[in-house]
Amino acid sequence: MIEIKYRIICILTVFFTFISVIIAYKFYIIHLIVLINSTTDSLNYFILTSVTELFNVFFNMSFFLVKYVLYYYVFYHIVSFLALGLYHREYKYLKKVFIISLFLWALSTSIFWNILLPMTYDFFSSFQHKSTETLNVFFEPKMDEYLNFLLDVYSQSYTCFQLLLLIFIFLEYTTTNLTALKNLRKVIYIIILLIATIITPPEVLNQMVTFLFLVVNMEIYFFSSILKKNLYLTSLIR
Repeated sequence: MIEIKYRIICILTVFFTFISVIIAYKFYIIHLIVLINSTTDSLNYFILTSVTELFNVFFNMSFFLVKYVLYYYVFYHIVSFLALGLYHREYKYLKKVFIISLFLWALSTSIFWNILLPMTYDFFSSFQHKSTETLNVFFEPKMDEYLNFLLDVYSQSYTCFQLLLLIFIFLEYTTTNLTALKNLRKVIYIIILLIATIITPPEVLNQMVTFLFLVVNMEIYFFSSILKKNLYLTSLIR
């Protein structure tokens, strides 16, 4: 119980420390997220339509950032607490899952930061140049709606990459029976399609891109598992 108490104190300390840092540097963080990758000057200001809107922006941003950091920190403490009661292979497996999940998080953040975020700026800034003689289009984004949109895009990107981890875990437990896995392939495709439909906006292109991304990675892992098994059998024969 004493160890659990100290671990909870460590988690709460990290939580409040992270919240304090975010509050102290809130304007710099918003500028970093919203404006740093903008390739145009079209998104250099935002409008606020209520007194509480700016507070909601800070609250949502703080909760969003703390959520991911705290998730991995809590996961680390849970694995560390259970380590003495686990077999060595179980501990290594949980450690492997944690490292892969952390790597996928970093990869999804990098793709969001370097690809999705600039594409978002270019898409919205293009509306500034759509004016004609009969129709003038001027884009004035609300800060809370635009920030929520970026956070939703990041969450979807993160979810897609973490789904790869679930697929890898499933395939790792089913590669012992490759025939059954081949028979279930169509069912797995349907499940992946349903997942892609749920986590993506109601637009066919996004759904198909997410679906193909997950399926291609699953097939690569499936092929590597078959190749690994064949190499292992060949080494036994020799």
